[in-house]
Amino acid sequence: MNLEFYFYKNSDFMQKKLSRNLEFTRYFSVTLHNGINKMDYVRYVGST
Repeated sequence: MNLEFYFYKNSDFMQKKLSRNLEFTRYFSVTLHNGINKMDYVRYVGST
């Protein structure tokens, strides 16, 4: 089963995944609820 996840690119989870050279799509910006700060998230499609 393929699932789609969105993670903060600097999280420990993402750093571990990226270090394993899994396939990731492009980074994109997400505006936080305060409407000021933007954080880069990565879209990850993988299997469970």
